[in-house]
Amino acid sequence: NLEKAYQQYTDSCQHGIMWGCTRVGWFYDGGMHVKKDVVKSNQYFSFACQKGNGEACRYVGDFYSDPVEKLTWYNEGGEKSSRRGCKSAGIK
Repeated sequence: NLEKAYQQYTDSCQHGIMWGCTRVGWFYDGGMHVKKDVVKSNQYFSFACQKGNGEACRYVGDFYSDPVEKLTWYNEGGEKSSRRGCKSAGIK
């Protein structure tokens, strides 16, 4: 149930759980249960990244077309223990 999932992730984000913030970003990025809003999505991803969620950093990097900017965010994700961030940055 997308409505219930969205509410639970929103609640967890409001209580400081950054994985919840990242998931809310996914909802806005994909337009799942909410109107697609890439600005709002990036805000959630950026907030979660700043608070230590490496996966969120990788998703921020996906917003950029400039390879240097992408790599900067992917590296930050890797530094925050995101295996996907490392993989996106070409680090194995």
